[in-house]
Order: sequence, then structure tokens, then C-alpha cells
Amino acid sequence: GLNEGDKITFVLEDDSRGRGKQCAQIELA
Repeated sequence: GLNEGDKITFVLEDDSRGRGKQCAQIELA
């Protein structure tokens, strides 16, 4: 699981269906 203090990078991209931003990728750094 994820622990508090872990660095997490959220990669967002435009949703072509018009819902706004969606999470395309989540990376643990």
C-alpha cells in the first residue's frame, strides 16, 4: 500500500471525451 510521505507523481492528460482531467499514470518515485 501507499504510506504517508511517499512521493507520488500523478500524470494527468486531457480527456478527449470532455470529462476534464483524468489520471493517466501514477508513479511511485
